[in-house]
Amino acid sequence: AVPVKDTIKVAGPSLLVEKTLERRLLWAMQTPQTFAYGLILRAHRQAHADGFIGTDDAVLVERLGHPVELVPASDGNIKITTPTDLLLAECLLARAKAGQDESLVASALQEKVRGKESPGREA
Repeated sequence: AVPVKDTIKVAGPSLLVEKTLERRLLWAMQTPQTFAYGLILRAHRQAHADGFIGTDDAVLVERLGHPVELVPASDGNIKITTPTDLLLAECLLARAKAGQDESLVASALQEKVRGKESPGREA
């Protein structure tokens, strides 16, 4: 897990902010996550029986009342969930293959993101 860098807000259906979460307490989970086989199997079976769909394995284990310990990790262990994540991964891979300067990769990523997500609009 890595400490959250952004300010996280909780909003209601009308998108009005209800509260701001304390950033120093928040961690972004990463994969892989490891658990004893019997524990994670039980957690998945219980979630299935309850019709619960979790966003990661840790939340399934938490539901059993079992403690989950965070292991501090690196921002470099990116999770590919969105198109922007995929673009970042492509740029990092290209950099690793070509030995490019990080600033060049960042510029290329910004251009790709602008082109894919907001055509004709500056980031």
